[in-house]
Amino acid sequence: MLRIPALPPAYRPMVVPAGILAAAAGAGRPGGRLGYAGCSNEPEETEGVAAAFGGGDFAPEGGAEGLPPGAERFLGPDGAFRIRPEDLPGLDGFFAARWRRRG
Repeated sequence: MLRIPALPPAYRPMVVPAGILAAAAGAGRPGGRLGYAGCSNEPEETEGVAAAFGGGDFAPEGGAEGLPPGAERFLGPDGAFRIRPEDLPGLDGFFAARWRRRG
């Protein structure tokens, strides 16, 4: 998404993913997983979205399960997966977080 300051609020980066997460959360069953990923280094498109969603019926779920060998080095203390340009030259950035529905 291009950064265009005149965009209406519904099209600003954090609003769209937050709405998608909320809609997907409503369809999840107890014990099910929900994930969010974005190809960005911007906090309002990555950590900001995850922080705004966190809590409620879902608990953050980190860990290296399902990752290829060596990828655990990109896990942060919060369990989110981050690749920054300085981590792997040639890549712009990547962020992923996942939660498990309580119950």
